[in-house]
Amino acid sequence: MVTQPVALLWLQGGRIGDLKVVPAACRRPGAGQDRLLGELGDAGQREVARRYAAAWESGDVETIVAMLTEDARYSMPPLTVWYEGREQLRGFLTEVTGGRRWRFLPTSANGQLAFGTYLWNDAAAAYLPAGLDLLVLRGRRVAEVVSFPDVPLPDFDLPDRLPGRKSQTGLHL
Repeated sequence: MVTQPVALLWLQGGRIGDLKVVPAACRRPGAGQDRLLGELGDAGQREVARRYAAAWESGDVETIVAMLTEDARYSMPPLTVWYEGREQLRGFLTEVTGGRRWRFLPTSANGQLAFGTYLWNDAAAAYLPAGLDLLVLRGRRVAEVVSFPDVPLPDFDLPDRLPGRKSQTGLHL
C-alpha cells in the first residue's frame, strides 16, 4: 500500500531523501487522531464520509463548510496555495464545485479517512481520477484536508475511472 509521503514524493518527482516538509495530514496520525477515529468507530466514520462525499457530489458548499472546524485548512501539495478558515474555504469550494461533477469514493491511507476523487470528463464519458484527499477530523468535523492531485488511485484499491450512468433523458450522471 502506498503511503501519503510516498504519494507526495511522486508528485514532486523526488526521492525519500528529498522530502523536507510533510503536511500534518501526511504524517502517521498521532494518538489523538487514532483515539478520535476509534471513538467514532466504523459507523461514525462511515457517516462522516457519507455526508462529506454527498455534499461534494451535489455541489452543496454550505454543507461542506458546516462540516469544517473554524480553523480548517485545505492544501494541495506540491502547489504552494492553501486555504485556511471557513470563509476562504467557502470561496475555494464555490469555485471548484461550480459546474463540475464530482464523485468521491472513501478509502483509508496511513490509517486516516481518505477519498479518491473523480471529476466528470465529457470526452471519456466517465469520471476520471482527480486526486486523493486525506482528512484529519476533530470530533465529527473536518480540521484539515490535504489533496494530492494525480495520485494513482488503484494503489489505494480504488478504480482508475468510474463509468457514467445515463439518466432517463439520456444525459450522463
